[in-house]
Amino acid sequence: MTPRLAAHPELSGLAALADLMDRAVRSGWCAALWREPESSTFWLAAAPDAQREAIRMASERPGFGVATWRGEERMIWGAILASALPGRAIELHQGSPDMLQPSGEAIHWGSEAPRGDGEAVFVQTVESALRLLREGVMDKVVLSRTIHAPHQEATPWPAFQRLCGRYEGAFCAAVFLPGEGLWMCASPELLVSREPDGRMRTMALAGTRPLPDSGLAEDAAWSQKEIEEQALVSRSIIHEFKRVRLREFREAGPRSTAAGPVAHLRTDYEVDCAAIEREDLPDIMKGLLHPTSATCGMPREAARRFIDRHEPHDRRLYCGYWGPVGVKGASRMYVNLRTMRWMSDAVCIYAGAGITQASKARQELAETSWKADTLRRILHG
Repeated sequence: MTPRLAAHPELSGLAALADLMDRAVRSGWCAALWREPESSTFWLAAAPDAQREAIRMASERPGFGVATWRGEERMIWGAILASALPGRAIELHQGSPDMLQPSGEAIHWGSEAPRGDGEAVFVQTVESALRLLREGVMDKVVLSRTIHAPHQEATPWPAFQRLCGRYEGAFCAAVFLPGEGLWMCASPELLVSREPDGRMRTMALAGTRPLPDSGLAEDAAWSQKEIEEQALVSRSIIHEFKRVRLREFREAGPRSTAAGPVAHLRTDYEVDCAAIEREDLPDIMKGLLHPTSATCGMPREAARRFIDRHEPHDRRLYCGYWGPVGVKGASRMYVNLRTMRWMSDAVCIYAGAGITQASKARQELAETSWKADTLRRILHG
């Protein structure tokens, strides 16, 4: 029988796992705390270090994979692997809290980040991109900026709990890596998964609008710009399928889908890897799909060069991917969106917008602002 315990007797559910993560960080370990979309179960994986190795989607060894924007992959293998339901004690699947030796010092979550990119800089970058788009150098480029937002909370966990409550349909994660600090995200976008039945799934997700007053994503009114933006993402996935001579896939969509306070256009793709004898397909597609046109642009290399040359900040984990590996027979990588990096008295929020020929710089700035405002409100309850 799998043992159950609370890190402290009075704690349960997310609070108990957060306490265990605090103890892991104070012990100098790496740790990841996450919840799958539409799930009430929280998971934690912790290890003395993060191994710089490829994320293998078919791995039976459980852990949590992390990749940067530049595709550098690391694994937090579950030396300690635990889960918890609301109001329930921790269920240990591997390891024990006795493995941890926390110091008595306060937790240092990470170095201070820059104070944020100025609005004028973002507008100028968009205008530079528009010139190249009109010349046909690119069809689309996704540009981001950083926003510095103060907070007054002693720990990140109340904010993380609010993030999970706000984005029930998203993958929510908090990951600590020495040298990178603590990052949190609520991602609606699955990069690629290998399900317990061996099927591979991915999605095309693009277009962002505030959720209608009805609260129903299907009531969202999409502009031609947003419809074309989503079609670009879908075509890019099918293009990658063709590169590996994959024709046997199921396509469903596009449809409107909710992600917290916003709606997106989404098309789902599924492949029965066993039926076509392509068990390695999830690993192959992970490499081919990142960075997606929803986070980078098209053509990919032209967009990536523009981003690397013109964005004033280093994306680091933002627009990378992460997720559980080999947990209950499944591996799922999610694009790191709705992202903030936690610091002692502030967070660094990352927000982006897809730029096409139809874009207007001030409107794209406004989109990044209301995306950041959603995360900023989470900081204040």
